[in-house]
Amino acid sequence: MRVMVLSRGIPSPEAPLRGIFEYDQAVALRYQGHDVVLAVLDARSARHWRRFGTRIEHAVERDDGITVVRMDVPVGAVSARTDHRVHAWAVRRLHRRVTSEWGTPDVVHAHFARFAAAAARAQLPEPLVWTEHDSHLANPDRRLTEDMSVAGDRADAVVSVSQSLSSQLATHGITSTVIPNIVDVELFDRPARAHEATVVVSVATLNPGKGMVDLAHAVEKVPGVQLRIIGDGPQRRQLEAIAAHNPNVVVLGAQPRERIAEEFAGADAFALASYSETFGVACAEALAAGLPVLTTASGGPQEFIDDSNGIVVPVGDIDALADGLQQVLGRSWDRAAIAWQARSRFAAGPVVDQLETVYRQAISRRATTG
Repeated sequence: MRVMVLSRGIPSPEAPLRGIFEYDQAVALRYQGHDVVLAVLDARSARHWRRFGTRIEHAVERDDGITVVRMDVPVGAVSARTDHRVHAWAVRRLHRRVTSEWGTPDVVHAHFARFAAAAARAQLPEPLVWTEHDSHLANPDRRLTEDMSVAGDRADAVVSVSQSLSSQLATHGITSTVIPNIVDVELFDRPARAHEATVVVSVATLNPGKGMVDLAHAVEKVPGVQLRIIGDGPQRRQLEAIAAHNPNVVVLGAQPRERIAEEFAGADAFALASYSETFGVACAEALAAGLPVLTTASGGPQEFIDDSNGIVVPVGDIDALADGLQQVLGRSWDRAAIAWQARSRFAAGPVVDQLETVYRQAISRRATTG
């Protein structure tokens, strides 16, 4: 099957998580035998330096074998009306370049409402699949509300990455199939590395919604535990100030996934104190490494964290986080069983099987409805 994956970006050393969900799916689809092109529309403002325009990276030039057609347009913060028009124009140009250089796709798979709506407004002729990841659906602004409406009316199939997100889409009259994000289980499958301290790792964007400051304060209540924080964002300085007075808190900044996998191999547990998560990829990656997980009842993670692989505590409760840390570190866990469970649920094969079913349904629906 020929699949055009429409993405908001592509991972790079400067932005290792930009477009990571879309990229992982594109690679997994290719490895499962599909012909895939990653159509990247990076609409961030000019403050994020890059070379503007359209360019192609052919599969033979990339180690992952993925053909990338990329368009960089410095949109930034503009009105909803302008944002919609620019995105639709850019998607039409991307699609024209993809079809001329690569051929006509059997299906267009857009991630996030903004890009699914852009594909709808661009009136692309192929069946459209829309996968949603956005944690802002609970309180959408005007632009997102309009994008959801347009994408929902046009999409031939809708996917959400968790049941909680699917329920949020349902409040907007949109029915979706739940398919989790893909985890590179092979990357995180490595032997545990010997380490002296009791180590807990956390990975997240360092903004207030991720609860990282709460987690750092919880660690202060649990003697002998080192918290290693991976990520960057507006709260980094605040966390570094906490670390300056507490040597058991270590801020590592943003890191590539190879480094994250190494950190997991030298840890005893993973923790995420987020206030809202649509899925919780970092939690799933930690499970793939065999780590027990402490997480909050923030949405997505509590759908796959249970007594066999971790502990769930209330959101925004530092004392509950401290107690949860003591519990997760005080138990004996079957790390091989935790990793196997993650592999069976989040590995490329099982997820792509589900995507293939959705693609076939979307193609059949488009053929029926025209």
